[in-house]
Amino acid sequence: MSQVQSYYARGQYSKAISLLNQLLQKPQQIEPVTIHSNLAEIYRHLGQYSREIAHWKAAIESIPTQKDRLEKPQLIVLSKLKVDLARAYIHLGQASLAIPLLQESLDLAKQTQKPEIENAAQKALGNAYKIAGEYDRAIIAYTNSLDKIQNPETTTRILNGLVDVYQLRSQQYITEARGAD
Repeated sequence: MSQVQSYYARGQYSKAISLLNQLLQKPQQIEPVTIHSNLAEIYRHLGQYSREIAHWKAAIESIPTQKDRLEKPQLIVLSKLKVDLARAYIHLGQASLAIPLLQESLDLAKQTQKPEIENAAQKALGNAYKIAGEYDRAIIAYTNSLDKIQNPETTTRILNGLVDVYQLRSQQYITEARGAD
């Protein structure tokens, strides 16, 4: 994996992808969830969201289960992967696919007591609701996310999302008011 990271850091994405695809043929060396996650990250960086989505899905499907029961570490990984997959859908404007994933991720994050994943899911949920035009729900999700933030950069991003939503909602009200005349 260090060679993959080296290629990635130098911007040699095709070499990193090739090496990761070779590693997929030898799953005993590295877990498939790790390989697919790395491929998804590369494709996200390249803006190839359909390929990114395929690899997030493969990563999720590769998580081993025992009699439909997942241990806490697996639940944490699953929760994070669902946020990542949802973000890819959001990039494509497919909020209807992202929202259920984010709600599942929130449930898992609460169950595993992982506030950082819960926060990431809330923020992404705000983005998804904003895209879906569900501005009141977006405001609630962003506000819930703000309650758990301690990083100023992330706080700024969330506040920017809130400003966008309030502007969109304001425009919606103006349009409705003009239509009532």
